[in-house]
Amino acid sequence: MKTPYIREHENLGKVLHDNGIEVMAIYVPFDMSNIPKKHDDPLLGRYNLPNDIVIKKHVDWFTGHGGNIFILDSQNHWWSASPALKRKVLTIADKLISLNQIYVAWLVGPSKNDFIYGKFGEKIPEWAIDLNIPKNNQVFLEFVDELMREDILNHPYYLKIDGKPVLYIWDEGAFFNQENTYQAVKKLVEERTGKEAYIIADWIPRIPTLPSDEYVQFLLQNYRGAGLGVVDAFTGWIGFHRVGLDTKEYVENYLSYYERHLPVWRNFTKKWGKDFILTVTPGFDHSYSWGEPQIPLPRDVEEFSKRLEIAIKYIDKRHPMLKIDTWNDWGEWSWIEPGQKEQLTYLKALRGTLENSFLNSGSTYP
Repeated sequence: MKTPYIREHENLGKVLHDNGIEVMAIYVPFDMSNIPKKHDDPLLGRYNLPNDIVIKKHVDWFTGHGGNIFILDSQNHWWSASPALKRKVLTIADKLISLNQIYVAWLVGPSKNDFIYGKFGEKIPEWAIDLNIPKNNQVFLEFVDELMREDILNHPYYLKIDGKPVLYIWDEGAFFNQENTYQAVKKLVEERTGKEAYIIADWIPRIPTLPSDEYVQFLLQNYRGAGLGVVDAFTGWIGFHRVGLDTKEYVENYLSYYERHLPVWRNFTKKWGKDFILTVTPGFDHSYSWGEPQIPLPRDVEEFSKRLEIAIKYIDKRHPMLKIDTWNDWGEWSWIEPGQKEQLTYLKALRGTLENSFLNSGSTYP
């Protein structure tokens, strides 16, 4: 007989969820023994998921410090090369959701192994995926079909917003002419659950891009606006940090640019009738793993607290949602998972900010 896991922390995430506050983090299903790391290692060692104790500890830590949702990266871009990885990710989802302690939703995104990229009719940029191409539409729907199984969607701990099962589309800005495909996604989910899908589009551009910028307007008017009209929420990635070598100004003055970016894009999102999901990151650098040379966004717990405090000022009032990018991406310097050197410092900062903002007497939340 296995000894049952006993939680170390009370489930603060449930308290926040019961109060209408959603705190999510991106969860990656990596074998950490193969991931390059910078300055620290996981407190649990170089684990390989799925591992029951690791998964239970992750849920205990995150929910114990205010989190209540893991957005599980499906790694769909590797499925064609590694069917074993697909099976692994589906197993992780089942293990997470069966704990009945944290909500789970799927993340799906572009795949150079599966989609046709580039110009279609010599109009689509080479970095984009035209979903009007029948193969691209088919591939996207096949990914969704395999992820959004009826049994998992109808589980009480599969994340639902407004009663609708959630699908998170990462790097959604890569998809053009999305309208028909996204409508088909909504129909597929409705046939399985009685409710259409709630689609989160992770597309808001990086600092300092604004909605009024000419290229943003060009894309919306010609290729992307109709598709975005179908989705339910807008968000961005890694706190809108711009990655590259020409970013010194934005990195050195990140907090001021971040605070400028949030209200402008929140107002844009609300004018479109969508929910606005905050994105916060503790830091970012993937030059030491699989990325190009870049100026890192500094990783610092005090800066993380400041970023959280700024973000919460602009939280959506209809559906207050905060996303941490990420829980455990040790290859991109963006984890908040406890480390051997950092211990639980980032989680404690998260909990303190959440309690002060939403739960304590005289909290800053309107």
